[in-house]
Amino acid sequence: MSVVLWVPLYDRIIVSIIRTFTGKERGLSMLQRMGIRLFISVLCMLSAAVVEIMHLQLTKELDLGYKHVAVPLSVLQQIPQYFFLGAAVVFTFVGQLEFLYDQSPDTMKTLGNECCERLAFFGIATNLVTYLTTKVHEGNVSAPRNVSIWLGTSYLTPLIGAALGDGYWGRYWTIAVFSVVYFIGMCTLTLSASLPALKPAECLGSVCPSATPAQYAVFYFGLYVIALGIGGIKSCVPSFGAGQFDDTDPKGRVKKGSFFNWYYFSINLGAIVSSSIVVWIQDNAGWGLGFGIPTLLIVLSMASFFIGTPLYRFQKPGGSPVTRMCQVLCTSVRKWNFVIPEDSSLLYEMSDKRSAIKGSHKLLHSDDLRCLDRAATVSDYESKSGDYSNPWRLCPVTQVEELKIFICMFPMWATGAVFSAVYTQMSTLFVEQGTVMNTNIGSFEIPPASLATFDVLSVGLQETLILLMNLLLYHSVYFGKRLLFAFVGLLEFFYDQSPDTMKTLGTALSPLYFALGNYLSSFILTMVTYFTTHGGKLGWIPDNLNKGHLDYFFLLLAGLSFLSMLVYIVAAKRYKQTKTS
Repeated sequence: MSVVLWVPLYDRIIVSIIRTFTGKERGLSMLQRMGIRLFISVLCMLSAAVVEIMHLQLTKELDLGYKHVAVPLSVLQQIPQYFFLGAAVVFTFVGQLEFLYDQSPDTMKTLGNECCERLAFFGIATNLVTYLTTKVHEGNVSAPRNVSIWLGTSYLTPLIGAALGDGYWGRYWTIAVFSVVYFIGMCTLTLSASLPALKPAECLGSVCPSATPAQYAVFYFGLYVIALGIGGIKSCVPSFGAGQFDDTDPKGRVKKGSFFNWYYFSINLGAIVSSSIVVWIQDNAGWGLGFGIPTLLIVLSMASFFIGTPLYRFQKPGGSPVTRMCQVLCTSVRKWNFVIPEDSSLLYEMSDKRSAIKGSHKLLHSDDLRCLDRAATVSDYESKSGDYSNPWRLCPVTQVEELKIFICMFPMWATGAVFSAVYTQMSTLFVEQGTVMNTNIGSFEIPPASLATFDVLSVGLQETLILLMNLLLYHSVYFGKRLLFAFVGLLEFFYDQSPDTMKTLGTALSPLYFALGNYLSSFILTMVTYFTTHGGKLGWIPDNLNKGHLDYFFLLLAGLSFLSMLVYIVAAKRYKQTKTS
């Protein structure tokens, strides 16, 4: 919800105001937007820790530490953390994708199906930790860890889609094929929650039988087929959509910049419906129906995509960028003893205006990573024979610069891993935190997972035992702002900076950043559990959170976010943007 509010505000008002002061077409630079989100992440996690301290103090005052019950602390206090998270995501995600696209080579570049697809995805992801704890009977550590691993895989598979979209099938057919894969996974997941033989047995009192191996297999098979389906969509849709605009037209460039804002708006429009309506259905009408609705939405997503086929602009695949980068590395190693000429004009490059790489502009030579220039150094044999046709022995400057660009983007990309680990908490530990708080507003009960939508509600809170709603409101607001700054800048950055024939691979780095963050979140959870339960202790995150110290975990993430911010500042100062001829 916060992103849905922040995107129009950012695109129509904030950018216009900032533009008057900076003179920049996009208001703030991509790197500035991505940097802001790191600062907000520190504030967000500090705020979350303060709220958890309040929760534990109230638990102690009411002597509820040994009872696995909800503490009378309003769950609405989580609203601001989501609000600020939305703001930070918009700034980073859109900016980073545009950055990677614009700086990538051209053959690697729609909103039509994105809203429905994201509605389906978040219909599963938002409340998955609740399903694992209440229906599959997993613990408070294993459930968020498994969700983190699945989310990480979902953000890792776009590399597969990027390779196929850029090098072989083209973006259109990659989206089409992986949409069908996505649908198969959704059907499997729905059946696992609907058929009695595939559903885990219900709890009998305090005894909750574990799911059978077959039930586990079907459920996780469906989940990971969905993760594979996401791979072809997540990497190709933003680059395919941005490729519909003409970069040679000033109006087209402005519209393309706005496209990333509205692309992310469509994502979160789907997410807000999932986090409210679909989550409520899952908690109150059953998980079979709750998973069935996202399955139908995937069908709508596919229909909306195929309907627009006659109107699309198509670009031919430009060959595998991974192969080209391997060629540069192998050639550089083979020529390790060659002397690199001081005059860059002596390095191999096509003599006319056309690029050696189909669908790409020529890239100007840079002085970064000079060791890779050996791949473009012409040997005496090649000079005498005039044979420059073997790319495993000689690579043009443009091909070498492609690899340089991706290596130089790596520090900018890697600094976002901690932010992604923090973002993961929205669908894992934030939900578990909400389950031990007061979720009632009068006679209405709010599912904790629905707080990701946080509609602005005016609620008369009971004075008795409900504490200072404002403090947790603050940490939700910080989270929303962080999302705005994070995702808009992130998406724009990766789109903008990727070479022409690597646009899809460039935009795939944006979800890959979340894959790394989710795996990092799982690793941190595992390490924290290992060290804090040593010697028979309960640890920071026990099954009964009233006896734990979730505040310590949030403070740990705040500290890691601060360190990540410092590294980002250094990397951003050293980064040089891509230049084409």
